[in-house]
Formats: sequence, structure tokens, C-alpha cells
Amino acid sequence: MHRLTGPLAATAALLLVTTGAVSTSHAATKPVTLHVGSLTLHKCRIEERTVAAYCGSIQVPLNYNSRRDGTITVGFGWLPATAATAATAAFAPAPTLVAEEGGPGYPASGSAGDYQVILGKAYLRTHNMLVVDERGTGLSSLIDCQPLQTSAATRGTPALRHAVRACGRSLNHTFRRTGGGHFVHASDLFTTANSTRDMARVLNALGLETVDLYGDSYGTYFAQSFMSHFPQRLHAVALDSAYEARGLDPWYRTTVQTARHAFVRACARSAACAHATSPRHAWRRIARLARSLRRHPIAGRAPGLDNKLGPVRVDIHALVNIVNDAGYDYDPNRQLDAAARAYLTHGDRRPLLRLYAQDKGYDYGGADTPATYFSNGQYFAISCSDYPQLFDMRDPSKQRRREFRANVRRYPAHAFAPFTVKEWTNVDPFIEPYHICTSWPRRVHRADPPVVPHTPLDATHVPVLILNGDLDSLTPAAGGAHIHRQIGGVDSRHIIAVNTVHLVAVDNPHHCGESIIRAYLTDPSTLQTLDASCATRIPAVRTLGAFPQTFAEVTPVRGGVPKQVRRLAAVALAAAGDAVHRFAYVNGNRDRGLRGGRIRYHRTKDHFFEVAHLVDVRWTRDTTVNGHVSWHSSQHAAGQLSVHRSGHRPVKLGVIWKGRRAIFFRHDHVTSMRAPAP
Repeated sequence: MHRLTGPLAATAALLLVTTGAVSTSHAATKPVTLHVGSLTLHKCRIEERTVAAYCGSIQVPLNYNSRRDGTITVGFGWLPATAATAATAAFAPAPTLVAEEGGPGYPASGSAGDYQVILGKAYLRTHNMLVVDERGTGLSSLIDCQPLQTSAATRGTPALRHAVRACGRSLNHTFRRTGGGHFVHASDLFTTANSTRDMARVLNALGLETVDLYGDSYGTYFAQSFMSHFPQRLHAVALDSAYEARGLDPWYRTTVQTARHAFVRACARSAACAHATSPRHAWRRIARLARSLRRHPIAGRAPGLDNKLGPVRVDIHALVNIVNDAGYDYDPNRQLDAAARAYLTHGDRRPLLRLYAQDKGYDYGGADTPATYFSNGQYFAISCSDYPQLFDMRDPSKQRRREFRANVRRYPAHAFAPFTVKEWTNVDPFIEPYHICTSWPRRVHRADPPVVPHTPLDATHVPVLILNGDLDSLTPAAGGAHIHRQIGGVDSRHIIAVNTVHLVAVDNPHHCGESIIRAYLTDPSTLQTLDASCATRIPAVRTLGAFPQTFAEVTPVRGGVPKQVRRLAAVALAAAGDAVHRFAYVNGNRDRGLRGGRIRYHRTKDHFFEVAHLVDVRWTRDTTVNGHVSWHSSQHAAGQLSVHRSGHRPVKLGVIWKGRRAIFFRHDHVTSMRAPAP
């Protein structure tokens, strides 16, 4: 997933914006430096230099149990409250909001812009925001392992194992003990618990006694660790897509259990899919596809996200990855059922091949990003040090592999049905690290669990908001419910957002999650009473009904005009909707139609609308669609399209969709045709 702008509000008279003392170095509207607590912060730009902030850093122990192991740097970005002036300094300051990113591997400073959007201008007028990069990411002693950071290493399992092993070993030959002694075995020191200790030291240096803490994805795992180690430092906590830190199952069984229900729900809640087939059999169709691909993988050519045709092979391993990716990517939910039916019923490979080409390019295309954006090394350092494994990390690598294979053989054969245990646990390690930590260096330091054993998760009754999506199999709602039970119903509230995959608030087009987060953090005392009803009204995923190969197979839209016209309208709507949805995935401004033709994208001069130009796009083999469609979000679009069926005159149609329904126009008049929005 899956990423800091805003006005700087410091002035010459800025004296106090938190519980820590703050002063400026000179009388400038936007001073070059700020003194916060005991630190001098310098004006900087973070999140790929798009967000203005003040940056600072401190030195922390690499190993909190040994002074001889030296120190590392922990860096952070500080965004002062925009209304913090001499006029407001006399008032009691609001708690600083600390936002922590997920992955693990993403730096918090790289998502500050997203956090500003979530919190809103009104909140940021009176609250400072702090983003601290966890050790190993961004500004904090970045782990940048080559070739682990490149696609050449991450797309082949043997190459990946070699690169993971090399990365871990490099960490064990990077930091020397004080006095120039031996290298420190550091591969098991980049832990969540150590990062929370780093955070506490940053807060001390900034003079912050208590803070509000927001985390998303793995950031919720970090937040639970901080709650466990430093509960007295917290005023309120918000967990977006909560991932349980205590009692996490090393088999991750809730992932397949959630996926099983998610595909059924996605089809049942979509008019197009529900009308075309039986939604309750969606998982059965995936099972049929699994049996087919196990015996006969399919291969062919499909367009990548770069608009180039390339070879694609869909086998059982590919299907396991697609099913898992549906936990944080809406499009497998939208397309897989219809693509499976197209192949199983008609032998049509095109939709399935294109879906997997898109899946690989989008969900695994981040391997070539720099470590400053996402550190693959830190991902494995955390995964192999903190997450429960199916082997003992203190054992040598070969013995761990034997333990893993033995556990796979002993586990109930139908636990991940329709997939075998071996097939499911061979999922891409960036989804679940089932086996890859057999290659990471063994643990030599004492285990450092993220949550302090045998202590309450919320010892000081801090209010905790927990959010999960009901289609999210990456951090399933069952995990959020577990956290809710651990904390207790008085101090926590668990909200499940319908029709939502991973990340309820961050970068979510429906804005429900961010409105809940914003209302809660503005006044945490309203935890149990705040209105979260929007979480039950999020629109359904627009799951496709079918991938017809010919015009005769097209299901016509409803209306009082001839069936052939209604079929043409259905073709136009499907081709336009496909172009709109694909825009979020393609690289650059060009794409290909499902069965041929070209699509070109551009943005209007006011940068408000995206526009797709369709040229001879073939949604079916015997029709072409030309014209354009413009949109501000995929939920609202309008287009002028011409549909040509072989041997017939073209039909020109206008179409608008807003919310759940699409409306058609002919000659500037509304026709009687209506259809579910694509």
C-alpha cells in the first residue's frame, strides 16, 4: 500500500505550542530554526520534499541492554500547530499528535501529507504533529540493502532468499562496538520494542509528556507496543486497520477466513455481480479455478502497467497471491469472480491474464523504489525479529527450514482450502513472511517482544479507537476484535467499515474513516458516543458481472428501448468504466483496451478532472468504442461515447454515473435506460 504539505505557522513570537518549551532563533515569519524542548530543529521538506516541516534527530542506543554497542540516529519531522502564535501561547496547549506508518518499511515522514489530510486544517490549527521514522527507515539509520531493494531480487524466491540472507549479514557487519571493537550483531536489534524506546527518547528531548498516537497498518502494531511499554505517555490512541501484536497466529488463519467471506460479500453487494451469478458460490468458483490451475496453468500475453504486451503465466501460486492481494487492493474483489467465470465457462483467458499482469505490476511493482520510500531490509528485520514464526529463530538456517517443512506437513490439510497448506504458505513473503525468515540471521540477543508479557495492554485506561475494514484480509477485523477484548469495552471501541479493504482512513476516497478519526482525536472523551454511522454506508465495490466475448453475450441494460441499443449501452458503459478504474493502476498516460484498442489519459487544465480518450477499444471482440469519459472520482463520471458493432451503424450515447446508477443520453435527451454504475 501502500506515500508532508501544509502552512508553517511559526512566527517571531512563537513561545509555546506543546507541553515542551518552543522558541524561534530570529524574528522571521517562517524561522529557519525552532527550539523545541532541548533540541534545535531546522526547516526542511519531507515526503519527497513536498511538505514543509522542521527536522531534527537524536542519538539512541543501538542495543538498550549494552552501552558498548554504540548509537544510531533517529530522525523526525515536526509540524507546528498553524495557530500557535503569541496570542494563543497563553492557553493550555492541545496534545501533540504522533503519527506512525506501517509496512513495516515505510517511514512516517513519507506519509505526513496523508496524515494532514486525515486530521484536517481545523485540527492542525491547534495541534502539533510529529512524525518519527522508526529505526531502519527514512531519516533513522536507514537500512538500504542491495540487491534486496531491486525487483531482480524480490521476484524470484531463490534470489530473494539470497538477498534477504545478505541483508541480514550486512547489518551484522555495519555497526562496531565503541572503542573500535568487533561488529555488533544488529540483525535482531531493529525491533518494534526498540523503536518504541526510541520514540520515548524523542518525546523526552522535545519536552512532550503525553501525546495522542495514531498508527495505520503496522503502525497499529507499533502503537500497541508503545501502549504496553509507555502507557503513561499517552492521552489517546487511534488504530487504523488494526493488526494485533499480542496473540498473533503464526499461521494467519484469519486471512483465508476473511477472504472467503469477502469475495462473497463483494459479489452479493454489487448489483452487476449479484444479477449475473450466485454470490454465495463465489468462493466455490475460486476453488474450481484453483483445481483447474493446479492441473493446467494458463499462459499468454497481456498488457502490463507500462502499456506493453508481455508474457504472463497464471498458476496456483499466482491465484494465492491474487486472493491475498484482495485484502488491500480493491480490484481483485472487482474482477476475479467474473474473470474466473469467463475462463471456467468459456475458456476465455484474457481477463485473468490481464488481472494478474496488473496485480504483479501494481502490488509488487514497489520493489524498484528507493529504500527512502520503503525499506525492504527493515521489513524483514521487523518480520523476522517480532512476528511469531513456525520455527525457532535461535536455530541455524538449515534447521529452521526443516522445522518449517515439518510444521507444514503436520498442519491440518484443509486449513486453507481450497489451497493446500504448502500452496498457501508459499504466498509472496511481502504479504506474509511464512518461510523467508529461515534465511535471516539467527537471533543471538534475548527475545524482545513488542508487547510486555503478562501486563494489561492499556494499563492507564487510555481511550483507544480501533478501525478495520470488513473486506480486509491483510489485517482482518478479527484481529481488531481481539485487541478490543484485550483492552476492554470501557476504554476501547471497535468500528468495522463495510466494503472496505486495508486502510480505513488513509487515502480512502469515501472519507468516512478520516471523519471518524478527526472527530475522535478532536475530543477523545467522545469515543463511545461519536457518530460512526458512515461506516455502515460506504458504497459497495462495483464488482463486475461478466466478461462477454461477443456482442450476443452482453447483458443489456434495463430500459424501454430496443434490446440491441441497450446492449450497445452496456458495452459503452463497461468499456468506459474499465478505462476509469485502470487509470489508478497504469504507469504513464496510455493503456490498452481489454481485447484491443487504445486509451490515452490526460488531466484538465484546472487539474480537477481526469479524462480518458478511447480509440477503437474492444470490450467484446466484435464491438469498438470511441469517445471520452471524464471523472473526479471513480464514483462520479460522465462521457460521450460512440459504439460500433460489426456490420451496423455506430450509436452515439452520453452517459453519467453518480453513486450506484448510470443514466444514458441520446441527442441531449435522457433515455429510459438505467444500469448499475461500472
